[in-house]
Amino acid sequence: MRPIHIGLSVIVALLWGLNYVAIPIGLENFPPIFLSFLRLLLSSLTLIFFVKPPKVSMKMVFFYGLTMFSMQFGFLFSSLRAGLGPDLAPIMLQTQVFFTAAFALIFLKEKLTVWQVAGALIAFSGIILVGTSKVNATFLGIILVLAAAISWGMGNVIGKKIGKVDKIALVVWGSILAFPPVLIASLFIEGPHEILEAFKTIDAASIGSILYLTYGSLLLGFLIWNHLIYLYPLATIAPFTLLVPVFGALSSSIAFTIPIHAKTIIAFVLVILGLSIDMFGYHRKKRSG
Repeated sequence: MRPIHIGLSVIVALLWGLNYVAIPIGLENFPPIFLSFLRLLLSSLTLIFFVKPPKVSMKMVFFYGLTMFSMQFGFLFSSLRAGLGPDLAPIMLQTQVFFTAAFALIFLKEKLTVWQVAGALIAFSGIILVGTSKVNATFLGIILVLAAAISWGMGNVIGKKIGKVDKIALVVWGSILAFPPVLIASLFIEGPHEILEAFKTIDAASIGSILYLTYGSLLLGFLIWNHLIYLYPLATIAPFTLLVPVFGALSSSIAFTIPIHAKTIIAFVLVILGLSIDMFGYHRKKRSG
């Protein structure tokens, strides 16, 4: 990968890591599914009058938005409300790397190198170490975050199959097509009363959370991500998301005064080492090819 693309991959990981500060703040006021709806609605209204639909099947755009935006974040937000800690959530969500690689192997016929497998195993040993270093989760929270990981993996493969398309248009119209199912789910599961009560107690922190989740994480983060997965194989780009738990655990620990243990620091080192091995293997393959 070119240095600029490596840098962009790290920026995306940082943007998504900071989600785990913004999400708990938003959940203090809004129910999780409706919070997901608000970020999709705002992103759609921001650019809908300035961005034409992407020149690709709208059916594909719908399924991309449904998996990447509606399902992933609906499940993720719900997992945090269900008792999964903000320090543990980004660790568990990274099981999406396994799902992404599996879906890419099945549907895109992408091949994995020995370096990629070795790097992933080392990095995930770090993730497992963090996840088992302390208990800050519920069974329901774990199930919901795994559902979010599966949704992310599906969205990655759909985005790759869509191919070369206006990335801004894909995110905007994916959000437009995705938010009606989220609103219906929120009204059915959470109910109008809980939603109305949330607006009665809205404050500056909640508004700031929604704005970051919309413009920092969703629009900017996914625009960069879509560009990168078009340029490189999914198996090459996906490991960068292993940095998300590093940024997520660190930022949430600082924001919510959650202590960081020695095992967590060791795990972070393993994640970086695994990513480095993966990248070394990619560049070696390019030179030999």
